[in-house]
Amino acid sequence: MRMEKTTKYFSRRPFKSLVKRNSTVVTDA
Repeated sequence: MRMEKTTKYFSRRPFKSLVKRNSTVVTDA
């Protein structure tokens, strides 16, 4: 999990949605 990339996702999508849907994406990233 990279905090830098996560911050970019936070700017565009909500934190809850990110954790539920992008959770897998963040892991791969």
